[in-house]
Amino acid sequence: MAQPGNGRYTRRQAVSLTLSGFAAIILSRQADAASPQIVAIGADNVAGRGIGRRHPGGVGRSEAFPAQLQAMLRAKGVAATVTNAGRGGETTPGMLEHLNSDVPDGTRLVIIDIAKGNDKHQGVEGDEADALRQIKAGLTERHISFIVLPPWEQIPGATQNRDPDGHHFTAKGHAKIAAYLLPMVLRKLGGHTG
Repeated sequence: MAQPGNGRYTRRQAVSLTLSGFAAIILSRQADAASPQIVAIGADNVAGRGIGRRHPGGVGRSEAFPAQLQAMLRAKGVAATVTNAGRGGETTPGMLEHLNSDVPDGTRLVIIDIAKGNDKHQGVEGDEADALRQIKAGLTERHISFIVLPPWEQIPGATQNRDPDGHHFTAKGHAKIAAYLLPMVLRKLGGHTG
């Protein structure tokens, strides 16, 4: 029998500690399932604003669509975390390069915004389709669902709420993008309600 302070455990104490460890692992996995991880990848209009002087407008990350989508999901009872992995000036090949570091293991869903404008501006437009194909394949191989955003003109209310710089969106524009995504995200999560 173990004596207090001698650093030894009885068999019953060891079994109890082992069972406690298993319970902690199970509870941790249940918490992960109850808190789906979502990552949004792309360029300026994912990040909220761009870089440089050409298009100086936009919003901070707290008003960009990933944050607004997270708030909408939580209002629906889905305790999801939506990580904003957007980068001002990013290209689609750049998104592929950063994919594994931006999308950690355990991610349930990735929202992809193809960086068409930056691809064209930086002369990598010809690599865009192949980079997107590889992004999709990499996510599929990791059993991660994804949504590819359509052109902004196809999202009701988005382009009507551009920043005065003519390129980025206002907080209202980001809200329109988040509202557009909400039902698709809920479907991808399997109707999950947290």
